[in-house]
Amino acid sequence: RSVLVVDDQPVNRIVAKQLLLIDFPNIRVVEAADAEHAQAAMATEAFSLVFMDVFMPGVSGIEATQDLRQKGCDVVIVGLTADVSPQVLDRCLAAGMNAVLTKPYNRADLAQHVRASFAAKSA
Repeated sequence: RSVLVVDDQPVNRIVAKQLLLIDFPNIRVVEAADAEHAQAAMATEAFSLVFMDVFMPGVSGIEATQDLRQKGCDVVIVGLTADVSPQVLDRCLAAGMNAVLTKPYNRADLAQHVRASFAAKSA
């Protein structure tokens, strides 16, 4: 099983990857620095879950999610953002994100979404 972590900040990708591997040492965690690299990775690999930074230079996570949904992609996408305003949450969900985690996120929150995603894929 594979998880994609999309964030323009390398430290955020590293932290997410390390936290995920604590609870799920056998998953493959792929990193992407922007929406373009995320879409390229998704074209070649089926991910169980995508953690998508909401605000990135160029194409935002919101725009990338809208594009993926318009193309029929049904992978679970969880937005990651430091902006906790209701407007941002609404925009994320309207774009097709399944959920949003606020930064700084923690190990338990990441693990909860991975478990739910894996359980849904097994059902």
